[in-house]
Amino acid sequence: MQVRVALKSGSPALLQLSVSAVGQQKLFLVDPQGGSLTVKADGGPGGSGGRGGRGGRGGSGGIGTPNGRSGSDGLSGHDGRTGWPGKGGSITVTYDPQVKPF
Repeated sequence: MQVRVALKSGSPALLQLSVSAVGQQKLFLVDPQGGSLTVKADGGPGGSGGRGGRGGRGGSGGIGTPNGRSGSDGLSGHDGRTGWPGKGGSITVTYDPQVKPF
């Protein structure tokens, strides 16, 4: 992520910020006399785990005297666990020297 800061002269003077990350850019104006902007590069959440499979049906009993008993159905599988969250990224800040006092 890239943050660029410049001074927009005027009354009052404002900070112009450009925040860019992978194909996106957002522009902000911040009043340095009490305004603020928070920029985060947190990782995203992990993906959900897959669903467990359904247990198979038991086999039918054989024909005879007496007839055989049918087999029990199989147990369904357990759902998968959620994946690990993504790691946060880095933020590079570039600023015009006129911004340093702010």
